Amino acid sequence: MMFLLNLVWLRPTAYLCLHTVLVHLIYLTLVLEIFLLCWNDCFRKIFGYKRHESVKELQFFCGELPFNLIYDLQRWKFLNGAHLLSDNLSVVYKFQVHVIHELSDKYGSANSVGQLRKHVRQFFSSSLL
Repeated sequence: MMFLLNLVWLRPTAYLCLHTVLVHLIYLTLVLEIFLLCWNDCFRKIFGYKRHESVKELQFFCGELPFNLIYDLQRWKFLNGAHLLSDNLSVVYKFQVHVIHELSDKYGSANSVGQLRKHVRQFFSSSLL
């Protein structure tokens, strides 16, 4: 945090950059929340659930994941393969490598997509208990 404060003091335009990044992060968070609600509403509509009823158990028994776990899985798959495709995506990988570490800490380390999918499903099933 101190680095960000120093950055703002050193360059007045850095504040605008920081503000833009924060606005985009807030926007991304809201969009992901909307997708999560839409995903859950699809299950509610198909199975006749009310808005106040949870669909997590239903998703589990249908073999589906909640949207936030699907998003984490897809993000891990993209970042894990990004460094293999081109130099441009290699930069993205280096910038976002902390995300892979965060996901590994949350779900457990995995060497393949199948292993990570298994860890994510175990995380989901343990969250239902």
